[in-house]
Amino acid sequence: MKKYHSLLFFLLGAMGGSHWLRATHIAGGDITYKYLGGNNYEITVRIFFDCYNGSSSAISSDMTISVGFFDNSNNLISSVFINGQGPDTITNVSYPCIVPPTDFCIMKYVYVTVVNIPAPPGGFKAVFQRCCRNNAILNIVDPGNTGATFFTQVPDMNQVTTNSSPVFNSDPPVYLCLNKPIQHDFSASDDDGDSLVYELFTPYNGASAAAPQPQPPNPPPYYPITWAGGYSQADMMGTNPPLSINPHTGILTVTPTTLGVFVVGVVVKEYRNGILIGETKRDYQFNVINCTFSAVAAFATPQVNCSKKVQFQNNSQSATHYFWDFGVVNSTTDTSTLFQPTFEYPDFGTYQVMLVAADSICSDTITSSVSLIPKPKLTPQMDTILCGPDTVDITTLLDPAWPSNIPIHYQWTSIPQGGALFGAPQNLNTPAYVTQSVTLTLSASVPNSQCDTSISRNIIVYPVPDPSFTHEEYPGCLSALIRFQNTSTSAQSVSWKFTPGGTSTEDNPEITVDLGSSVFVELTATYGPCSVKDTATLQVQEQKPIKDPVPNVFSPYTEDNLNDCFDISTSPEGNKCFDLLVFNRWGQMIFDSKYDGICWNGKLRNKGSLVRPGVYFYILYVNGEKKEGGTVTVVSP
Repeated sequence: MKKYHSLLFFLLGAMGGSHWLRATHIAGGDITYKYLGGNNYEITVRIFFDCYNGSSSAISSDMTISVGFFDNSNNLISSVFINGQGPDTITNVSYPCIVPPTDFCIMKYVYVTVVNIPAPPGGFKAVFQRCCRNNAILNIVDPGNTGATFFTQVPDMNQVTTNSSPVFNSDPPVYLCLNKPIQHDFSASDDDGDSLVYELFTPYNGASAAAPQPQPPNPPPYYPITWAGGYSQADMMGTNPPLSINPHTGILTVTPTTLGVFVVGVVVKEYRNGILIGETKRDYQFNVINCTFSAVAAFATPQVNCSKKVQFQNNSQSATHYFWDFGVVNSTTDTSTLFQPTFEYPDFGTYQVMLVAADSICSDTITSSVSLIPKPKLTPQMDTILCGPDTVDITTLLDPAWPSNIPIHYQWTSIPQGGALFGAPQNLNTPAYVTQSVTLTLSASVPNSQCDTSISRNIIVYPVPDPSFTHEEYPGCLSALIRFQNTSTSAQSVSWKFTPGGTSTEDNPEITVDLGSSVFVELTATYGPCSVKDTATLQVQEQKPIKDPVPNVFSPYTEDNLNDCFDISTSPEGNKCFDLLVFNRWGQMIFDSKYDGICWNGKLRNKGSLVRPGVYFYILYVNGEKKEGGTVTVVSP
């Protein structure tokens, strides 16, 4: 094999050097595979040639190409030479009623081979490279020194069981007409029945002017071409609106506005159970020319329609009469002859719409599918109540019936602005740090559609109450009065619980507690649904307005201010707490503290002369109840 490579390079070099081998005649291509079972794969490479500007000798130099196979570590597994079938002349123009130009020609080689490759873990790449592109290309930098890489990723069959890549159903158009809208079918077929999604992509560079036909191809990684100023993947041809492709149908839409040559990339991705398992990329150069037309039918609608009422944009050219059939089965009223009609469908679904555009000589017919689906249904969680600033998960459910291959863009906003700090405002579900009561709105938009919708949810933030209180004690004989003062902040209401003592909802309640006992106080401050508790245990001071034990002797005769008076009180206010009655042995009451003062001075009712020394009897009442009785002895010197 190595000798064959060397010989082929020698022969090609002998024909005129590497410059002669530069593929300015190549107009595009793609590479696909078909899994045949075991480790066998059918590899197909399609290369499109400019047979008007490219020389026949240059085209013949690509009758045999080299394809390489690389594992996921970019190591070469093997390579093969494949002979081309053809070339066949391409006739696709996508424009009816046109006078065919005579200065354009596109041909196609198809290279097919079967290889046996023990699949490495993770699969492998099949690669073909060629340099260089057409110098006339306008939308990339230095096209004459920019090559092309065509590759496909073959998945690990141990993981996907079996798979073949999607294959484009038709060849690209030979040319595009200046200022004429075109809708070309880039749809593909997949043998495995996988879901297909279409996108634009930036084509890859490859090979070099010094080695335009690498045999085998260079290993990955591969790098995209560099767009010229004013061009990008989002706007490949500098048109308004930009060139686009319907992700569901593969219909490419563009109205060229500049004469010249433009490189375009289209990729079809295959999904199985919602997981991307492969893709086929087609790299192609569009030639935009001045064309001579009769009538051309063309129309457009949003790529995704979320309304039963659809407005059709008529992009037909050089026509004077129109006939629309909106594709409602078993209906005779779903037609129109208006230039740009609006039609309301009976239900959501997919309809085949036909437009016939005609002038006095020629008519053109175009058929395209219109898909109508309900707007994405978003279901938020219930409104949330927070006690003070906090982080909350903003969880929203998307209707699972929404097609997984139609992307939705999300954006969270808050009113008032700045009331919430989002973790990821572009996600369906995201945490948010909320500092005040806000209305959060999730806007969901689908590009190029009428499917925008939004939902809102309220986050209510209440102040966090701060419970606190003070108290004062007013002791009595056997109990104390405690007055509380509520000093809480950010509270709409308070509630008290006293153990013992019951409950209260007053701001400043009062309770009575036995002297020497304790009381457990629980204060709950509330603002809206937010409650915070403060607790304390209060120990009531012990007051002893009555001496314990009660004195049983005193000497009023000495007048030395020492034990001159029979006094059982420990407080000047003690007479408010008790009543002391003193009797002589005949039962005559000789002292009553309620009326005679709190201290008996040994005289009858604290007046006159002293009583005789001896034993006297007393009865003590506390708070109106008899507490005890006893004797007291009056002694003389």
